[in-house]
Amino acid sequence: MKSMMIRRSVSIVTVFIFVMILFPRPALPGGSFCSIIDARSNIYSAGHLVIPNPGGGGGGLFCGGLGISGIDGQVISFVSISGMVSGALGYPLHSADAWTGGTTDMNSYGGLAGLIVPDHSLCLVGVFLDNSEPVDPAPPRLDYAILTTGLTDYYPQLHQIFFIGDGLTGFGTGQPQRFHIPTGATWFYLGFADGWAYSGDPGYYDDNTGSLSVYAAVGSQAQISKMTLKSSSIKGGRKLKGTIQLRSAAPSAGVSIPIVSLNESVVLGMVCYINPGSKQGSFSLNTKRVSSTTKVKITAYSSNTASKTITVTK
Repeated sequence: MKSMMIRRSVSIVTVFIFVMILFPRPALPGGSFCSIIDARSNIYSAGHLVIPNPGGGGGGLFCGGLGISGIDGQVISFVSISGMVSGALGYPLHSADAWTGGTTDMNSYGGLAGLIVPDHSLCLVGVFLDNSEPVDPAPPRLDYAILTTGLTDYYPQLHQIFFIGDGLTGFGTGQPQRFHIPTGATWFYLGFADGWAYSGDPGYYDDNTGSLSVYAAVGSQAQISKMTLKSSSIKGGRKLKGTIQLRSAAPSAGVSIPIVSLNESVVLGMVCYINPGSKQGSFSLNTKRVSSTTKVKITAYSSNTASKTITVTK
């Protein structure tokens, strides 16, 4: 295993795929990213050079980091989280929102805060870090018996592990949740908080099975007023123009709005940039040729979302 210090030397890209145990790569504001997260990804390894295993049972794998320098104050929302994971051989596979047969009650360790999530175990979690290695004391644990898992907005601190699940306000339903990037954050990690009976010190990762496929968008806190398209139908292989309008003028740095599709084999996602002081920006979606007429939903992500369904014809 290579040192996680390699996380600081890779180049900036806008849209990419990374496997959590391989080389992490930075993202640009207003971009989107995809990742495959092994069920053995140990969230407590975030920012460290050694995988912790104080609870025994195996420390699992390093969780990779996504570079987010310069975009604190923006939000991460999850477009799609699919796949199944299990906490042990013979245990049922479940979605990112967790197996409801147990409660997560993990201790803080290595400068990272644990968390409490009633009726959720081996659920997808995340943590924001700066460039320093986490050290004790950790910030307070988040207690979702108080917070609940169904809010629209969450504001985790640096080094504070937080619940993501399927990234929706409901269990497989509802609106995309917004996780606000804290000031000073330069890295974002995804993984699992695991231990004996999903409690105590981290450990017991080695018997986990399965993986999750995560598709997320990094957007601004600007409010989208509406998204318009030149047409609701287009022949595959051609470009479709559109516009994004904001409720108020873009700030001095401008605004980047990611526009994504769950069917990128037909419609490719892109970013709509809105100039400083402007309320509107234009974009052009690339479509691919299709063998039969296909309907595709596209969504713009910011502090809120706007969606349209287009028909791509043969």
